[in-house]
Amino acid sequence: HIGSDAREPLKQQPAFFDAKPYRIQQFFARSNDGTRVPYFVVARKDLKLNGKNPTLLYGYGGFEVSLTPYYSGTLGKAWLERGGVYVLGNIRGGGEYGPAWHEAALKHKRQKAYDDFSSIAKDLSRRGIADARHLGIKGGSNGGLLMGVMLTKYPQLFH
Repeated sequence: HIGSDAREPLKQQPAFFDAKPYRIQQFFARSNDGTRVPYFVVARKDLKLNGKNPTLLYGYGGFEVSLTPYYSGTLGKAWLERGGVYVLGNIRGGGEYGPAWHEAALKHKRQKAYDDFSSIAKDLSRRGIADARHLGIKGGSNGGLLMGVMLTKYPQLFH
C-alpha cells in the first residue's frame, strides 16, 4: 500500500453493549422566543412511543458543555432495557452550537435555558412521546439547579 493511508485494525475492544435494538432520534422544540432547541430521544426500536412509557428528560445547559447521547451501564440496563425512554436536551447555556449558544443563557438571560427545557417537555407531549404523567426529569450540578427551577415554575409538566 505505498502512498496509501489505508489502515488495518490490529486489536479492538469488544463493544460495551449491543446497540442494535435501540434507535436515537433528534427532534427540535420551539422555545418561547422562537429558537429551535434540539433534543435526542433514545429508546428500543420495538417500543411504541405512545406517551405512556416512563420517560426521563435530562438537562444541563451550562458552562459551554456539549451533550450527545452516550452509553451508560445504569441507564442502559436499568432504564432502556426495561422499556424506558431517555431524552437528552441541548438547551442554551451548553456548548452544542458554540459560544453564542452558551452566552445566550448567561446571567440576566438565564430564563432562556428554563424556557428551552420546558419547551422540550411540552414538545414531547405534543409529539405523543411522553405526557406529563409519564415524564421525569434529571440533572446534576448546574442541571440540578435547572431541576429546582423546573419543579417550582413548571410542576404541571412533570410527574
